Amino acid sequence: MEKDRTWLSKLLNSLPATQRDHAIQEINQRISQAEQTFKFHRLVLFVSHGADSLKVLARLGTLVLIFYFGYLSITALAGRTTLADVAIKWAVNVRFSEWVAWAAASFSSAAWAFTWRSKKRLEKNNLPRLAETEKELDPARTSSAPRKSKLEDE
Repeated sequence: MEKDRTWLSKLLNSLPATQRDHAIQEINQRISQAEQTFKFHRLVLFVSHGADSLKVLARLGTLVLIFYFGYLSITALAGRTTLADVAIKWAVNVRFSEWVAWAAASFSSAAWAFTWRSKKRLEKNNLPRLAETEKELDPARTSSAPRKSKLEDE
């Protein structure tokens, strides 16, 4: 840092007085602009961190409120028989193997429906396009005529 000051002072002293004054004013203006920019960036950073803190507080506050209202509902219903109480007793009485069977049936039927719909959508979107591409590549080809998909019939 000391070398830079010495070099700068030598350079400024070698200039004529009017140029030296102009150079010093220019340097002071740039330093002032840099300080203002730094202050602005510091303010933006402060506001950004404040907003992030508020987001975290809002999330935690929501979680605390959920638990608080859950606690209030439990204390209000303590000792009473409710529909939830009956449902919990029913769910506990059902055998675990039945739960596993129902879950497996639900999952496999959902997977089958998703796969079937994906296949039909793929056929509907791609078969005509592939047939056109094959016709462009080999116009004499007759085995790949566009077919109607089952979805078009429905």
